[in-house]
Amino acid sequence: MRLLSLFKYDLAEESKVWVKEGLIERAQAEAICKKYDVDYDATERKSFGYLALLALAYLFVGIAVILLISSNWEHIPRALRMAGLVLATASIHFVGLHYYEKSPQKGTLLFFLGSLLYGASIILIAQMYHLGEHMPDGVFWWAVGILPFVWMSKSNWLMMLPLALSALWFGMEQDMGFYQIGFIFFILFAFYGAFKWQSNLLAFIASIIAIVYWIEGTAYGVFHLDIEALWVIAAGIIVGIYGIAVFLAQNKSPRHQAYAALLQLWCLRFIIFSAFLLTFKDVWKSLLIYDDAFTLPAVGIGLASASIGYAFSIYKKCFMPVGAWFILFSLTAITGLLAKDSLSPAIMSIIFNIIFIAIAVYLIIEGVDKGITHYFFLGVLSVLSIAFVRYINLIGDYIGAAILFLVLAGVLLAAAKYWRKKQIKQGEGA
Repeated sequence: MRLLSLFKYDLAEESKVWVKEGLIERAQAEAICKKYDVDYDATERKSFGYLALLALAYLFVGIAVILLISSNWEHIPRALRMAGLVLATASIHFVGLHYYEKSPQKGTLLFFLGSLLYGASIILIAQMYHLGEHMPDGVFWWAVGILPFVWMSKSNWLMMLPLALSALWFGMEQDMGFYQIGFIFFILFAFYGAFKWQSNLLAFIASIIAIVYWIEGTAYGVFHLDIEALWVIAAGIIVGIYGIAVFLAQNKSPRHQAYAALLQLWCLRFIIFSAFLLTFKDVWKSLLIYDDAFTLPAVGIGLASASIGYAFSIYKKCFMPVGAWFILFSLTAITGLLAKDSLSPAIMSIIFNIIFIAIAVYLIIEGVDKGITHYFFLGVLSVLSIAFVRYINLIGDYIGAAILFLVLAGVLLAAAKYWRKKQIKQGEGA
């Protein structure tokens, strides 16, 4: 997994330096930038700070206006209040439409300000006419009202506002005992924008988080699962997302590759962190004895999610490492479901200590073999983490801990020797 696509916007500036130094021609620099979907002149990058300042300024203006209106709200006649709210909201959007023709970015920022005023108007009008019988409805219509301007501006940044509001609406409905499948519509809308409009890593990740939240929220609402069971589902979803990321990475689109790199990066970190937690005996006690984590709905949803992602990776003939994560999750989940009453937390923690070390070794070897520094350092960090924790919380007696440290030392020495051999081979090949 190459992380260059995550830092692609630095290419524009770096390639200009190469052109000045005579290392490459301008046409070559433009071709390199084009490969990673970057503007060589970096006009968007230059204006990002300016637009960020404008967005924050408009946000503070919106908050100030809301506070100012609220402080004098009771002293304003009801008809004037209603007219003022409608006029202010409509005016901001009309000004945004005017600016959008000349400067889409400024117009989008005005739409953002108008969206805030639109939400404030819904809240204040509901207060005036005592329309708060079902509060989530106001949040829903706030989110829906922004969508036409999102569609017109094709802005993934603006789309994150209705996505966040729809997530809030979904959660509020869940707390009141209602399930709203309409949340998936907002998620699909966000995914459409992430793939069809301008590339935006943050908007894409927000969409991924939203769909995980929807699956977890649905499982919680339907089956009333414990937090540990939701963690089992999350683990299966992450394995599935990793498989989809591998699928995206095989496409030639720079956008797909950038999305895939980001997903693989964070999914791998989640897998490592989860495996690390499972090296502790107390965690297994919580999962197997005190709480009902491996329930049939949790395991079923987790396996279904992981299977879908693995199927995507198989379609591209990429069996590893997704296959390893899929097998690890499947065996753990099924074993926890079928034999949780007979499993020993101590034995399971020892097994996962071995698995965790094996994962660390794989990352180190993969990092050295393919020149992926992130894999290498993540593997080394994993070894150091398990060594530090086991030093504080010894497994068994001192002899057992000493053996574990000798094994870890052997892993690091073998990795260093393998790396050295790789460098010598590369030197001879050159």
